[in-house]
Amino acid sequence: MAESINDKSGRLWSLDALRGFDMMFLMGFGGIIYELSALIYGTYDGWLGLQMRHVAWEGFRQHDTIFPLFIFLSGVSFPFSYAAAAARGMGRGAVMLKATKRLVLLFLLGLLYNGALALDFDKIRYASVLA
Repeated sequence: MAESINDKSGRLWSLDALRGFDMMFLMGFGGIIYELSALIYGTYDGWLGLQMRHVAWEGFRQHDTIFPLFIFLSGVSFPFSYAAAAARGMGRGAVMLKATKRLVLLFLLGLLYNGALALDFDKIRYASVLA
């Protein structure tokens, strides 16, 4: 395990690598692979292309693991972040205040992304990936 930790920063490289891989898919890397599938198989319905699409309700594919993996990584990362903040001298209250500010910011960005500026509050999506 000592080789998987960066000696300078103390960061866990495997966690950072998995988080980066997951973020690539959250930002649209699945679409690139979907298009490559058409080049490889001659159709979007090849095995690789199908893995980049959600299944309606009757199955499970790779693309269905992206958001749950993101949530898992957020939970796994928290003890490391908390320990780093404590090492910098931040108390529990300061850490909670920082987390609350981040929560509010992400929720507001989620509302903005989902159309809050249209002021049509009946159709706005309050629960989203950002929120």
